[in-house]
Amino acid sequence: MRRDYKTLIVIALCVSTFIIIKSFDQIFQEKEYYSPLISTSPEEQGMNSTILSEMYDYIEQNYIYLHSVMVLRNNFIVNENYLENGKIRDEQNFQSNSPWLINEDLHNTFSATKSITSLLIGIAIDHGYIDNINQTFFEFFPELLDSTIDDSKSQITIEHLLTMTSGIPDEVEENNNNVQNILNSILLCEPGDEFYYSSSACHLLSAIIDRSTEMKTEEFADKYLFKPIGISRKNWT
Repeated sequence: MRRDYKTLIVIALCVSTFIIIKSFDQIFQEKEYYSPLISTSPEEQGMNSTILSEMYDYIEQNYIYLHSVMVLRNNFIVNENYLENGKIRDEQNFQSNSPWLINEDLHNTFSATKSITSLLIGIAIDHGYIDNINQTFFEFFPELLDSTIDDSKSQITIEHLLTMTSGIPDEVEENNNNVQNILNSILLCEPGDEFYYSSSACHLLSAIIDRSTEMKTEEFADKYLFKPIGISRKNWT
């Protein structure tokens, strides 16, 4: 049977993108839903230790830059390791000299932030700031719908932006009016036709949050997401 190391790598990447917060464990101990994870052997949870070991060989041999790997199954930790330059570290803790760390304990989550933005759209809908994902971008910015906007662009919905099927290019060169610059770009396809990874689409989602809630995206995230789950330290850029 073919061993799909790439799937394991994706899982590891997802795990490694969590924001690292001081005393995170203490925060959750104060919550009713706190339940400490217990470590067991992979075999106790129906997994193969050999395959997990070979995964680390794959990481090292292919120079995959991971900081940490945690594998969970049945709510048990079956494997946890901290890495440096693709190798398992002798000292098993999160490396403080990583170039992706901010102030030693906050981790740069890069494009995982897109998932946070998606969560915020859902929260905005739940709280009535946004009606539904079928609303078009220009329902929130009618003043930008002028003769320069063709029919295709005018039909771009929140769902298109969330699913990256809007046709908007990945990264549009920024200027003083980033939203307008994104809208001026040439679509790669008709909205809804194809998937194209797009950071610019995420910028438009953030603009929708700003306009619909009358709060900056960071402020909205603080109020409805970060503070309710105990995240007090972050660096939003």
